[in-house]
Amino acid sequence: MIEPTLRVEGIEDLDKAMERLIKSMPPSKVEPVLKEAGEVVKDYGQPITPYDPKRKEGIHLRDGWKVKILRRFKEDQAAPAIVAMDEKKTPHAHLLEFGTVKMAARPYFRPAWDATKNTVKRMIIDNLRKMVEAVGQ
Repeated sequence: MIEPTLRVEGIEDLDKAMERLIKSMPPSKVEPVLKEAGEVVKDYGQPITPYDPKRKEGIHLRDGWKVKILRRFKEDQAAPAIVAMDEKKTPHAHLLEFGTVKMAARPYFRPAWDATKNTVKRMIIDNLRKMVEAVGQ
């Protein structure tokens, strides 16, 4: 019986190319891409967030949206970005999103994500692809 063999050529070149690719995508370039994508969710979500036009004082729920870059876990890796409701401004946000035993849910966050997730994913992929392609040139 013949034993199958595998022969790999150019592994050193591949390793060097991967190093160039990693160095071409520092966190300072990746994090703005993530934040910009998060802004898409926020921009879609604010207008569909419950709003009480009669309320004259305080913060309206739709003003609680935020996009934030979190802390880096490792200095050479991009920090995660989140889209969230500011709990200090709108501590009641989850009550409207999910409802209570006395109040029906009035979801706004999940519908915003569902409506924009494909756009957000495509934005991130396209922007990262441009960075990768720039390395190859």
